[in-house]
Amino acid sequence: MRRSFSLDELRPHLAAGGIGGTVVVQTVCLDKETPELLALAEAAREVAGVVGWVELCSTVGDASLVYDLIVLPHQLPAVVETVAAMEAVSFVLDHGGKPPVASGAVSPWREQVMALGRLPNVAVKLSGLVTEADVRSWTVGDLRPYVGTMLEAFGPERTTWGSDWPVCLLAASYEQWLSAAEELVSGLGTWEREAVFGGAASRWYSLER
Repeated sequence: MRRSFSLDELRPHLAAGGIGGTVVVQTVCLDKETPELLALAEAAREVAGVVGWVELCSTVGDASLVYDLIVLPHQLPAVVETVAAMEAVSFVLDHGGKPPVASGAVSPWREQVMALGRLPNVAVKLSGLVTEADVRSWTVGDLRPYVGTMLEAFGPERTTWGSDWPVCLLAASYEQWLSAAEELVSGLGTWEREAVFGGAASRWYSLER
């Protein structure tokens, strides 16, 4: 992972998965990276949105920005408190709050995610789960309790799939993770699956492409 990954490397995976657009996400907590990502979005039709970096403050809501939260399970109580206190800001919980998939434990992660889901100004990203599992031997069954909790807490209309590429490569290819996610939501109705695989992201991030 200690190298740069280009959009040219991603394009074949988007084509193979029938993915029409992608959102690029900041990798470091430095504002100087954001202009680079915005320039990439301007130049590449595949990039439909950018998650840059900025300090969390009330002006995020004033600017109609969406704030992504990358946290560990023990930080979820603080997330619930923060999201509840900043009703004017829209949030996305990245990677489902990084549940402890490898251990198989569900609580107290589940209770905190359910509490967060009761707040209307936050969505959840169905991403990053394979790297929280045993990266060498994970199965779809290992992920099912966590995906089920996320869907129960947020509903398909506030659940958006994310590849977490290239980080997912530590545990799975882009195609393997996409296939696993499709299997995990196969019990949903057509419009619900469409929400998870694009509709929710388009609405939550106000994507134009």
